Amino acid sequence: MRGREPYYEGNKFLRRSKYEKAIEYYDEALKRNPNHDWALIWKGYALYRLYRYDESLECYEKVLNKRGRPAEKPELEALAGKGNVHYALNHYDEAKECFERALQINPRLIDALIGIGFLMHLKHLYEEGNQFLNKALKIHQTNQFALTGIASGLISLEKYEDAYEYCDKALDVNPSSALSLMGKAGIHYHKGDFKKYIEYSTKASDSDPEFAGPLLSKMVFFREQGEIDKAEICYQSALKMDKKLCLLSRIDYGIQLCLKEEYDESIKIYSEIVRMDPEMIHAWVNMGIAYYFIGEYEKSIECCDRALKFDPGLTLASYCKGANYRKLRDYNKYDEYYRRLPDIDPDFFDLDWIRGIPYVIHTRSGEYRLPFLTYNKKIINKLIEDCRPEPGEISDTPREDQDLISLEASLRKLAGKWIGQNEYINNNISYNKMELETGRSGEDYVEYYLNKLNKNNKIKQFWWISDQHALAPYDFYIIKNDNSVVLLDVKSTSGKFGNDFYISYKELEFIASIGYEYCIYRIYEADDSVAKLRISEDIRTFAKGVFDLLERLPEGVCPESLSISPSVLKFQSEISIERGR
Repeated sequence: MRGREPYYEGNKFLRRSKYEKAIEYYDEALKRNPNHDWALIWKGYALYRLYRYDESLECYEKVLNKRGRPAEKPELEALAGKGNVHYALNHYDEAKECFERALQINPRLIDALIGIGFLMHLKHLYEEGNQFLNKALKIHQTNQFALTGIASGLISLEKYEDAYEYCDKALDVNPSSALSLMGKAGIHYHKGDFKKYIEYSTKASDSDPEFAGPLLSKMVFFREQGEIDKAEICYQSALKMDKKLCLLSRIDYGIQLCLKEEYDESIKIYSEIVRMDPEMIHAWVNMGIAYYFIGEYEKSIECCDRALKFDPGLTLASYCKGANYRKLRDYNKYDEYYRRLPDIDPDFFDLDWIRGIPYVIHTRSGEYRLPFLTYNKKIINKLIEDCRPEPGEISDTPREDQDLISLEASLRKLAGKWIGQNEYINNNISYNKMELETGRSGEDYVEYYLNKLNKNNKIKQFWWISDQHALAPYDFYIIKNDNSVVLLDVKSTSGKFGNDFYISYKELEFIASIGYEYCIYRIYEADDSVAKLRISEDIRTFAKGVFDLLERLPEGVCPESLSISPSVLKFQSEISIERGR
């Protein structure tokens, strides 16, 4: 076998779209001559058509990494090929750099001109993109990418007559061009000629049965016409052919629902997407934004965190988290995500980063480059406007105070979550008038005691929550100087320390489940001016043990409250409180 024969055999299989077989021959050629540039380039292209993008890049890099050689055709082909791979991987900047480098060497390189044209379209610069595609068309008047790309740009510009002309030109060259047939179908749709729309969409499907695009287009059409059964048939058929293409189209549908402020419906769409592909980052972020607009801030943060798990540098997900923390009054985290943003991504607020993402499809009939919009500028602007801080809300607040505000907000939210529970209310409204008056008097003493600690800088802050919300699961919270938290329940009696006190079942459940220290402040021998106080150690372990025992009771048996003897808990030494001193 002569030395160059495997290379030519590889080319034969490449022209027949037998890419795996072509690669075998190119590998044989490269064994004989590791510096065979064209074997590397066409192997790279074959790998590209098989979606093996990392291996394709390696081939192109081997050509480009050779030193001491003047710029020549293999290098240009490698640059263009590398740019196409980066385009398919949605590496916008890397693709742009490759195409621009190639055009600096040869301004007439068709693949690079087409590549720049498609990148312009992703940024919605359709006129500018078409200028590059027209340059390519002047060099190669029958280039399918140039013809269909120009038609697509003109459709986006709503220049339907001109677009139709370019679709016809593409069909003159290749009568079975599915993309051109789809273009004509879309133009008929915009003109309201639905019969012609169906005709050309069906032709597009028939011309390339491996391409799911026409089916998805018909799915949208049937859904708009209220023919849900037909829409579902189209969607399920497309889903079997190309799941990712279907999911990208569903993101677009979710965005359209958000624009109409149908957030609950959009969340259903995004949930369906991430169920089918948990790594679909754009769906997680869009779902987080939708949850934000309906006030489900915790769920919104969860969605953003899922997106950040896959892409920690995703600025929009971080920004959305900051917006949620502001709504939750967690100003420390809001400050972290919002104020640092200009340093992390100075161009974020310009929104120039919002562009379509490419989806490249390889079938036996050809290659398709479809742009999808995964974010909408109007929606992101609405998020930004809603998130802007009021004057003095953040910037005039010292960092230490922001920590305190955030902590207090979370504690009040914790109480509020339990205040609204009917079972909790029902289990705590049976106390008689004397018990309530005694309890209130005991809380007055504790409030007096904590005020003294606060004035003497023994604690940083406290709040008497039951003064405003009698059904709260704790009476006070204390924030110590190290920002640790103690929740406390005041148990009062005019009698002796050893008298039993009561804890409701729901209180016990709360104490057993929380992450903060929980103490009993036992007020006893109290009269109008003097009372005694003993403070328990943290009772969470005790509460959890009792609650676990109660959980074993037969179904349907649930004590409303429990009588607790102080002797079963550990208390600190006695403190005497004299009001007015």
